[in-house]
Amino acid sequence: MKLSVHRKSVNVAELNVTVQAVFTKVLMGEHKIVFSNLEVPTKLDIQIGDTIEHRGEVFTINTPVGYQKVSNIKHVYNITFEGIRYKLYDKKFLYEGASDFQFFGNARQFVQLVVDNINEINSGWSVGVVDETAEIHMDFDNDSCRTALTKIAEQFKLEWDLTNKTIHLVKQAGNTTDLVFEYGRGKGLYSLSQEYVQDKNIITRAYGTGGTRNLPKGYKGKRISLPEKFLEDAVSIDKYGVKEGEYRNEEIYPKRDGVITAASEVSDEKTIFSITDTSLDFDINACLLAGVSAKVGFQTGELSGYTFEIAKYDHDTKTIFCKPDVSNSDYVMPNTTFKAQVGDVYRLFDIDMPQSYMTAAIEELREGTMVYLNESKVPQVLYGLDLDIMYLRDKGIWLNAGDKVRVKDTSLKLDELIRVTGVSYPITFPDILTTDTKVTATIANFVPYTIEERIVKDTIDNKKVIKVVDRTNAERARRNAYDLRQLQANILDPDNYFNPERIKPLSIETYMLSVGAKSQNFGLNGVDINANYGGDPNHMTVSLGSLIHYEAEISGLGYVWQVQAGDFPNLDPVKSYYLSAKCNQHALTGQWYLSDELMRTEQEAGYWHFNVGILYPVKDGYRGFDFTKGMTFIVGDTITTGVIKSLDGLNFFDLTQGKFSLGDDVSGIDWDVTNAGALTIRGAVASSTVLVGSGGFVSAGLSGLADNGDQSIRFWSGADLLNKDTAPFRVLNNGYVYATNLTLGYGSSASGNSNGWRVSPSGIISDYSGDVSNFALIRGSDLKSSFAFATDLIPSSSGGSFSLTGRLTNKKLSPSEFPIIKNRNTALELEASGADTNVALDIKSGTLNLNGNNIVVTDGKEGKSFTLDFRVGGESWYQLEFINGVVVGITNVTNT
Repeated sequence: MKLSVHRKSVNVAELNVTVQAVFTKVLMGEHKIVFSNLEVPTKLDIQIGDTIEHRGEVFTINTPVGYQKVSNIKHVYNITFEGIRYKLYDKKFLYEGASDFQFFGNARQFVQLVVDNINEINSGWSVGVVDETAEIHMDFDNDSCRTALTKIAEQFKLEWDLTNKTIHLVKQAGNTTDLVFEYGRGKGLYSLSQEYVQDKNIITRAYGTGGTRNLPKGYKGKRISLPEKFLEDAVSIDKYGVKEGEYRNEEIYPKRDGVITAASEVSDEKTIFSITDTSLDFDINACLLAGVSAKVGFQTGELSGYTFEIAKYDHDTKTIFCKPDVSNSDYVMPNTTFKAQVGDVYRLFDIDMPQSYMTAAIEELREGTMVYLNESKVPQVLYGLDLDIMYLRDKGIWLNAGDKVRVKDTSLKLDELIRVTGVSYPITFPDILTTDTKVTATIANFVPYTIEERIVKDTIDNKKVIKVVDRTNAERARRNAYDLRQLQANILDPDNYFNPERIKPLSIETYMLSVGAKSQNFGLNGVDINANYGGDPNHMTVSLGSLIHYEAEISGLGYVWQVQAGDFPNLDPVKSYYLSAKCNQHALTGQWYLSDELMRTEQEAGYWHFNVGILYPVKDGYRGFDFTKGMTFIVGDTITTGVIKSLDGLNFFDLTQGKFSLGDDVSGIDWDVTNAGALTIRGAVASSTVLVGSGGFVSAGLSGLADNGDQSIRFWSGADLLNKDTAPFRVLNNGYVYATNLTLGYGSSASGNSNGWRVSPSGIISDYSGDVSNFALIRGSDLKSSFAFATDLIPSSSGGSFSLTGRLTNKKLSPSEFPIIKNRNTALELEASGADTNVALDIKSGTLNLNGNNIVVTDGKEGKSFTLDFRVGGESWYQLEFINGVVVGITNVTNT
């Protein structure tokens, strides 16, 4: 039986198919055909990109082919052909050009994003059957379309499958069959094994907790929880006892996904913008929390991911006015390019939502907790089936990953429908049957979302990437190694102190200590070591790269070897392996060499085997790898080495690459680890002082010192450490704030903005730029309703000027539209009471001007007279007429 290999529709080779050519397909995992130890008499013309076809599906070579020449007439190959799903690994998962992003949508929208991405490099992909789901947020960072698809399925609790290039995402992939397998002659099973039981995952009592946002006033607890605290399963408790666990979902909290029905245009950045939602069913003003600013968080649209503080809310028009985000002064959001639009989805944060939303959140939490409990109240078991090949052939049975079959076994007390999560068989089946033909299946009572992908994710730290070291550093390292060797050769014992008696079981006294071997004193450039390639712990790859030796060299050629890429599949899971660089002693070329036996440096004639590291046996589904290269020298008080690290690997100093990390994910510090080329501090607490400045000058800082009680400075700016107590800006321990210059309000500057005040040494200066100027305190963009105090000279219309200390204005109601009897505008209201003499207004000197003139115009006649309106008993209005301070008339004007 032969299988044709094609390269762009051209037949380039014929492969002899034996039982060593095995097809494997795993639900949401592997899908490939592997030829192991394929022997051919002549070298094959095959390469990456070549394809074969099996049962209507195309399989492609995507990784380097394993090849060994045994003799001129015997060539051995290890070839992996992968299904179309592996093409998804070739495309980065991007959104608007970014690989680190947050996306909001339902399951179909997520799958559409995957399809849009992969079609950029491989056309013909489409969205198939996708179950209806709610919309959720998901974060992605440096994913491929393949890893992203598995994350999406796991988040939505769905399963993905492919039909050629069509992606489906459904509750259950595959079909429920009427197939029954049972141990015994003619019943379909050679053997049935219970391979994996996660007893530690059994949960019989589940606590339910959600997010921390929008909790009601006075709510007890930092996050939403079930009123009944937990759910439990009595049957499982009776069988396994009480085993507690917690279901936590940060996305469950009182929330409403609103849709914008109108949005203001953004013509001038850094000003308030508004959005309207006519379906908003409650008054935000009634839901505000004391001391907390309500916020709007955009879930979709050009402002997706941005949160804006609410300035005010008009419930009559259902309009929310928001402050812009000016945290980045160079790029304010929103702007004329990125702004809110009709149809955008938003959420309200930091408010006390109405009770109906709290009730809905609790019910959602209860449902999620129940699903978690039902999935965890029984052991998660994985069974292995060794199937009867004659039974399968005679009945024409084909198993597919995802199908459900009934499995019976009396000893295991098993009789139920269980999912087939993986199948494996020689591609000669059922046409050719031999004693070596073996068909196996894996079944499980849980969904293995990440049997393959989880391994890749969990072992990402085991992927060793050696960065490029520049030539200068390499030369310096060789020179230092030479000096240390010279030191080692010339060390003398000046005190006649060191002798064999100083080396004892419990102590060693010496002048110099060298750890490592001369052959191991080298560095690597641009080498990528993947100990679990593609999530397979029995497959290791090492990329093309350079080996720079600090002591060995080829005379006349140099000391930098170019080492070709290596591919090592089908490893024995119980064995350790030694990785070495097999370097030519006469040319600067080499190849990676992996063996379960340690290769001595000069074991192979014409080559040096420079040992790189050890690959450990498989444990918990993946392999560990550690370097053995390099040397450490200890001389006196000096240690010369490459890396110093803790046993768990979390804390380390990489002296070769100039990076370090201390602490954990919550609290710690690192350089060039979390962020390339930057210092990252996590969970910092300032117990002393942190100084801020540049060029040797300190201009700001924060302090944890209690050097002056409640007057101790906590934050300051505009001064060095010695002068922090008199800095222009400072915050004290008691909360007092001192600022020489302070702008209140919002806007781009202290001028030209009618909504801001600036506190300066001369007083409170307004940013108002209307028809009056130089006010120290003013409010109001027009003169209909405003106040202003402490102004300088104001020009008059006649060209003169006058001085004004204060002004109160209230013209909001027009007398022509609102009769004075029913509606009045009051600019100033004074009240004095409770004393023997109560003076509401005492004018020490000056003239009382009415209507803006010393000569008051009354009823069209000039004279030093004025009228005064007053009310008696809250109902009747009277008008007094004064001439030269004497009452000359009184009139009842109640009904006029």
